[in-house]
Amino acid sequence: MKFLDRFYDSILDGSKVLTRRPVKGPNEDPLVGIYRRETVTFHPSLRELNVRYTGISQGVLADVDDDEAHLEGFPDARAFCDFWDSIYHDGAHLDRVVWRIRFEVVL
Repeated sequence: MKFLDRFYDSILDGSKVLTRRPVKGPNEDPLVGIYRRETVTFHPSLRELNVRYTGISQGVLADVDDDEAHLEGFPDARAFCDFWDSIYHDGAHLDRVVWRIRFEVVL
């Protein structure tokens, strides 16, 4: 999994423990890797951290409220949606199906 450098410190200190990723197709199965360790890479610095997935579920962007946005490392849901749109350029369609991936750093 890849993250932007801006999230390195918040992931390392445990204030960002959640990420969402678009569902790419009906046959995609991210549950294969649940509870496994993985090295995540930060761009553009290429720093790395080891994480363990602790929960994966499917939802829609409309599920993001201010509490969920905080777990994602954002001050509120609006900031999260603005960031999402800056990456995926889809207007943060609230009905978009996404993976909700919870993780923890493994030191």
